Amino acid sequence: MNLETKLYEYIREKSWQLTEEWYSSINKEETAGVYLSEKPAEVERLKKQNNEFHQKFAEVFIKPEAEFLKIFEEWVISIVHDEGHLETPSYLITEEFFRTQKQHMCLVDEFCETCEECTFEEQNKWKDMVGDGMAKVITWFLREQNVYANRKAREQQQTINKLSSPIITLNKQIALLPLIGTIDDERAEFMLENTLEVCSNKGVKQLLIDLSGVVTVNTFVAHKIFQLIDALTLIGVEAILSGIRPEIAQTAVSFGDRFSRMTIVTNLEKAIDMYLA
Repeated sequence: MNLETKLYEYIREKSWQLTEEWYSSINKEETAGVYLSEKPAEVERLKKQNNEFHQKFAEVFIKPEAEFLKIFEEWVISIVHDEGHLETPSYLITEEFFRTQKQHMCLVDEFCETCEECTFEEQNKWKDMVGDGMAKVITWFLREQNVYANRKAREQQQTINKLSSPIITLNKQIALLPLIGTIDDERAEFMLENTLEVCSNKGVKQLLIDLSGVVTVNTFVAHKIFQLIDALTLIGVEAILSGIRPEIAQTAVSFGDRFSRMTIVTNLEKAIDMYLA
């Protein structure tokens, strides 16, 4: 058995000792999130995750880099998606990675003290492997965390867009699209796609688009509203605008007679009275 394999087995044998030492040394006054919980089930899960890390990290001494990182794939993704770690600041998680790195450095020194065959050069080589391996795992973790966070942000934004641009069915043929708040470019794009899809699926013939809750409309958004109205016409849906505020009316002037060729009602109440009477 070569020395790298002996070191690998030495670390794996001490993995639970490392975990208990790591957990007991967490400064509860300077941490947060997953590391602060005292619930038995959460503490047990945290220790298990840490122990799995030690078991896998020992592979750095016996596996090529590509294989070593592949071993960590499932672990990294599970930690990134773990609810407790999602609620924990990234800098605290990174600090714990470095504390764990220090544990492995010390374990290399401890192993070399008990091994007569170990040379000073090998000891330094192994500690360099610990440092390089940890750097790659941390980088991978932060990259995956960023990818996951961006995906969640996009999903949340889509949900917000959907909730802020709802299609409300008033009867079998008439629906309402109440627009509220600020309409940015992303929301305007979503509004166009979602409205056409819902109106087509529900067989809507007339759509009341109420702008009374919108304070400002920039040029891009105004063009999207025009595109929406034109696209609705193509699928057989008549668009009726209501609640155009003075601020929006001023912007509308720059679009010539586009608004003059549309059905416009003063307010939503009047529009509902006219079309649902």
